[in-house]
Amino acid sequence: MNKNEWFELFTKVFNTGPSRIDYLMLAITTISSLGVVVTGIFTFLAARAARDAVKANITIYNDDKRERELLLSPIFEVQNAGFGVDTSFDLVNVNIQHPVSITSIGLNIEEKIFTTKKVSNNVMKFNIEKYHMNEQELLLITLFYTALNHRRYKITLNVRRDTSTIFIDNITTHLIEN
Repeated sequence: MNKNEWFELFTKVFNTGPSRIDYLMLAITTISSLGVVVTGIFTFLAARAARDAVKANITIYNDDKRERELLLSPIFEVQNAGFGVDTSFDLVNVNIQHPVSITSIGLNIEEKIFTTKKVSNNVMKFNIEKYHMNEQELLLITLFYTALNHRRYKITLNVRRDTSTIFIDNITTHLIEN
């Protein structure tokens, strides 16, 4: 056989048009490419869901942390209010399970002598000499305390007088140091 005959033979054998194997290879290539795209989409959606889950966990953790700190904070009530020449009352922490250590006390009354006496871990007696608290008058009491979590706080109590009693109108708490 000469050169041209060999060439015709190879042309007939190898150039018969697309065969089943060619179609199969095209289908496998297309399906694997689509599989990669679908896998990429699922990976993206899984990463987004994981990010959202982490954000939700952080939010839940911070809420729990705030609630635990609130459990450690004092809940004050004013009891045994007395009005006369002197104004006296007891400041009681009713959150007995979590006592606080009060380190400093301040009042917004200038030129008046006030005394405090710690009766127990939860009761502090106040006596303001020669001071008659009028109705709806505001008295600011500032307390610095250390809670059971060993953090220092500053709390400001807005105390008001109603006809025969004193009540806490507003409370503001600030963390002093970590």
